[in-house]
Amino acid sequence: MRTTDMPPSKDVGQQAVALSWRLYLLITLLITTAISGTVNALLALAMYSGKKAAAARVWSFPNTLGGDLIITAIVTCIVTWVISPSLAMRDLVIGSPIRIKPSSFPKFPMSMPRWFTHRPLFVSYPHDRVARGVALLHQLRAGFVVGLAFAVFLAVPISIVLGVAEARAGGGAVWHRKTLVWVKALFGGLGAALCAHLSLWILINQHAFRVSSKTAESGYVSGGSEDLSEGVPLLKDKSNAAVDDTTFGEETVSEGSRSFFINAGVVSAPPSYMTREVRDSDRDAAREPCPDRIVEDLGGAFGMGCVGGFLWHFVKGARNSPRGERLHGALYSAKTRAPILGSSFAVWGGTFSAFDCSLQYIRQRDDHWNAIASGFLTGGVLAARGGWKTASKNAVVGGILLAIIEGVSALLMKSSSQTPR
Repeated sequence: MRTTDMPPSKDVGQQAVALSWRLYLLITLLITTAISGTVNALLALAMYSGKKAAAARVWSFPNTLGGDLIITAIVTCIVTWVISPSLAMRDLVIGSPIRIKPSSFPKFPMSMPRWFTHRPLFVSYPHDRVARGVALLHQLRAGFVVGLAFAVFLAVPISIVLGVAEARAGGGAVWHRKTLVWVKALFGGLGAALCAHLSLWILINQHAFRVSSKTAESGYVSGGSEDLSEGVPLLKDKSNAAVDDTTFGEETVSEGSRSFFINAGVVSAPPSYMTREVRDSDRDAAREPCPDRIVEDLGGAFGMGCVGGFLWHFVKGARNSPRGERLHGALYSAKTRAPILGSSFAVWGGTFSAFDCSLQYIRQRDDHWNAIASGFLTGGVLAARGGWKTASKNAVVGGILLAIIEGVSALLMKSSSQTPR
C-alpha cells in the first residue's frame, strides 16, 4: 500500500499540468456548462414531442414549462453540489493530472458558515461507509437548499418573463420543439455554471482558510519549490502526489495518509460521530449544543417550510386559477399560505428540539433514542387538542418516522464500528 513514507513521485509532478485557480475555475465552468446543457437538451428532446411542444404552456399543466425549469434548477444544483467540489478537491490534494498552484489561492480567504462548508466525498475515509454517507447527506442537503434558492430567484423570474411573452403571442401553438430544447439547454447550462461557481468559491475559501490556519499553527514554510510554493503546509519532502487513489479500492488509507489530509488543511481531525470512542454519542457532533440547537432548528424549519410552501402553493395556485389570472393567483396563494406552512414547520422543529435537549439533559446522553422519544412526544403534544386518540396516533406516527431515520443510522454506525480499520 502506498503511504506518505514512500519517496515522492516526481513523474506525476512533472506530468501534471499546473494551472492557476482562476484558469482552473474557468475551464471547469465551461465543461460544466457544456455537459449540463447537452444533458438538458437530450432530456428536452425526449420530453417534448411535436404535440406536447405545441400544447406546452408556462403555467398550465401537464406540460408546464415553468415547472420544468424549477425542477431543472433544483436537480442541477444537487448534482453539481455533490460532484464539483469532490473533483476539485481531488485536484487540490493529489495534483494529477491537474495541479492547482497554491500561490493562486485567495490571499484573504473567508471563513465559511458551517452549514455551507463542503464535505467532499474524496476526502472521506474510503471504507467508512457511515463517514461517506454523512458527507453525501451533507452535500445533498446543502445542494437542495441552494437549488431551492436558484428555483426561486432564477427559474421563477425567467418563467414569469416567458409567461409574459406567451401572453403577448396570443393563442395557438406558441412553443415549438426546437425552442423548448434551446430554452432547457441554455437554462440548464446557465444554472449549472452559476451553481458550480458558487460551490467552488466556497470550496477554495474553505480550503485556503484551513491551509493558512494550519500554516500559522504548525510553522511550515515553503522550501522555495514552485511545486509547493507559497508556504502550503504539506508534509516535509512530500508532493501532492503522495496519495494514490488506486489504493482506495483495495486497502484503507493509512494513518500517514490521514495525517497528510489533516496537515494539508483538507479536513480536520475526524469528528466524534465518526469515532465512537471519543464520546458517548452516535449523533452528529457538528450541530450546535443545547439550548442553542433549539433556536437553530426552529429557524431552519421555518425557512424550509416557507421556501417549500411558497413553491408548492405557487404551483397549486397557478393550477387552480383561471386563464389570464394564473400568475396573480399563484402569487396570492403562495404569499398567504407559505408563512402558515413555515410556522407549522417551525413549531414542529422547535418542539422536537426542545424535547431532544430536555432528554439529553435528563439522560446525560445524546443518542438516537433521544430523537425517537422526542418525535413520539412532539407528535403527541402537537395533536393534544384533538383528544387522546388523535394524540396517540400522531405520537406513534412521529415515533415511527424518527425510529426509521435514527434506527437505520444506528445500525450503520454499529456495523461500521465492528469492522477494524
